[in-house]
Amino acid sequence: MKVIFLKEIKGVGRLYEVKDVSDGYARNYLLPNAFAKVADQKSLGELAKARALHEKQEEEFRAVAREAAERLSHKTFSVTLKTSKTGSVFGSVSRDMIKDLIASDTAHIRKVDIVVLLDKPLKALGEHQVHIDFGRGVKTTIIVSLQKET
Repeated sequence: MKVIFLKEIKGVGRLYEVKDVSDGYARNYLLPNAFAKVADQKSLGELAKARALHEKQEEEFRAVAREAAERLSHKTFSVTLKTSKTGSVFGSVSRDMIKDLIASDTAHIRKVDIVVLLDKPLKALGEHQVHIDFGRGVKTTIIVSLQKET
């Protein structure tokens, strides 16, 4: 059965891809879960419009993400953390905290679209370079400065 994928299914099909799949897979899984629809003349005509709209939205997002990445490039975000008398830090800065910092600074980018490339939470005082990926090939680097609370 020839279907049009409405959602990406890893290893099977990508968004708006037209592909032949087994009849049982289409009837029992793809169609009931609205992951795909049957590729008939009417739906193939609608596909061209949907692809054009999707490409337009993707390009608009890329433009917004590029602008945000340029503005954030090498920007410093300061975070204060409690420390002991010996100078050890009582906490850390996680990916989610960095996402919150970026989302509050960029109005048009959703928190879901921000990927913080960080191996482990930041625990040492000082400046740390953090790589950010907005997806669709847009990346930037910010600086997170950890300072002790006074």
